[in-house]
Amino acid sequence: MAYGGQPLAAMKGEFLPILVKQPAGGSGWDANMNSCQFISRPTALVWGTNDTPGGPIPRCGFVMYPDHPLAANRVDFYNPMKIRWQYSSTNRLNFLDAGTSTNQVYVTLRAPTNSVTVYHTVAHLACANSGATTENQAVANTWSFFTGRNVTTWDGRALHYYQAGIPWATNTIDGQQNTEVYQLLRDGNGQCDSWRGLLEGAWSVNGIASTPASATSTTSSGFIVKNWVFGTATLSNAPPYDYYLELNEPYASMVPSTSGDVQSQTGLAGQNSPTPAEKVFGSHYFQLWNNLYYDPSYGVNYTDAADFQAKAIAGYVVLTDTRTPGKPAVAVKPVTSTTEVQIVP
Repeated sequence: MAYGGQPLAAMKGEFLPILVKQPAGGSGWDANMNSCQFISRPTALVWGTNDTPGGPIPRCGFVMYPDHPLAANRVDFYNPMKIRWQYSSTNRLNFLDAGTSTNQVYVTLRAPTNSVTVYHTVAHLACANSGATTENQAVANTWSFFTGRNVTTWDGRALHYYQAGIPWATNTIDGQQNTEVYQLLRDGNGQCDSWRGLLEGAWSVNGIASTPASATSTTSSGFIVKNWVFGTATLSNAPPYDYYLELNEPYASMVPSTSGDVQSQTGLAGQNSPTPAEKVFGSHYFQLWNNLYYDPSYGVNYTDAADFQAKAIAGYVVLTDTRTPGKPAVAVKPVTSTTEVQIVP
């Protein structure tokens, strides 16, 4: 009964439908049952009647609606909504108990946008921090899950941004890089675009539109994310890119380790990754809402490109000749006060 204990999502102010089905074989059901009720939190009474009063319950079941709708002015999370079932074969007289059922129920601010896939974890991030009555509050409540850099699935499984020891967040199923939300949720590990999509999806569940944004260098091939120690420079052919950094195949990865004139240090932590496995990028993706950039990979905000550089970037890179065959290499220069990155839009 009641959707078999599966999580439910509904919009604020809706009448939550309850599906009632006859168990296989009709065990425990009165052949003449024609109504039932439940009581839940907040207290509500639901009535449903058979299509043919006095006749047998149809095997396909029927849908009931409560006397009162869900709260009309807030995002909510019932964990769980517990339903006590009773039935009567005499039309609301002499009720008999028919057991209980429980469901997680997520109540959204508005109807989700058509583009969002409402995975359980996406709904959880949208509604579990309940109480929002405005778009601003709903955005902030969802964002609060990301600022601690310890985001989990709805059932507590850690989600990582570039988990240690895994080059470019590749998975073992098809060897692809995890750039999609479903891959992040499935494997617990993902790149910035999968994290961007997770945040966008959670906001979309509450009917809140936001815009994907990307950061790239205006002067170089890419950048390195904090923190790094710059040693003795050994390059002189392309100043100010004087520091040599050797990476690994595939895809110029930092895994298993790097070598050269600069050394990675603990710095800007990612989700469940004190030092993400990858920190050398050609671009980075996050989300824009209400003129502020939200970076779910690192759990930080940026006001503009200069702020992104100040908070995230340690240096800029260009490709250079390698000293070890089969090992890609870049030349690095330290970041300066000049902003050398752009964000679109």
